Amino acid sequence: MSARRPNDGRVGAATDFEHLVRGWAERFARDRDLDRADLEQVSGLGARIEGSVLRCIAQGLVIVDDAGTFRLRRDPRDRDLNFLSAAGLESGIPGPSRPTLNWEYFVKVAAYVELVEAGWPTSRLAFQTGANNFVDVLVNRGDGTVPLVVEARWSGDELRRSIAMLGELSYERWRAPMSLDERKFAEWTRGAAAAERLWALAPDHDEVYDIDHLHRVPRLVPGGRIPTPS
Repeated sequence: MSARRPNDGRVGAATDFEHLVRGWAERFARDRDLDRADLEQVSGLGARIEGSVLRCIAQGLVIVDDAGTFRLRRDPRDRDLNFLSAAGLESGIPGPSRPTLNWEYFVKVAAYVELVEAGWPTSRLAFQTGANNFVDVLVNRGDGTVPLVVEARWSGDELRRSIAMLGELSYERWRAPMSLDERKFAEWTRGAAAAERLWALAPDHDEVYDIDHLHRVPRLVPGGRIPTPS
């Protein structure tokens, strides 16, 4: 992370989510000499996700600097991530360069803190992990078993379409996945550490699915619950 002063996990006076992210955007734009510093859109995550992100920062689970660069307090990979990108510059979106929010990072961070609040120690959680970073958050019991993986999206409609598609997945496409959703599902459900449950989370979708491994192709069964540590 850069040498800029992080907030050390304390939101301070910036308890309002919109005020906080607009402040990040101004510094992000200034550091990168962007054409504009205003965010085109801030709303859309909802009170639940925004509140969880603020709690994650306040509890010191993530450290965020003044330009939205963040890292988990406990991350063996010691990575710098960012809640913002530069539209028109880094993303290829046409128009003046300006900050834009990386929406799914907020949902991933919200899931992370909610798992901690459910009793899971950070030593049992892995953030954006797996062979291709296909697991947004992974919960492990410490004995090689995985009670839960998280798939976080900004769009609930997109998430529901993905879940429906996976319910029709053939054995051939499970064994030789082609699409991104198929490749993710294969990583979640194959091998000795196959997950027992999937938590699909978006601002407008919150469902835990038990993963039924008794079929030739594992099936997602709605109505599951987030596991608690034993």
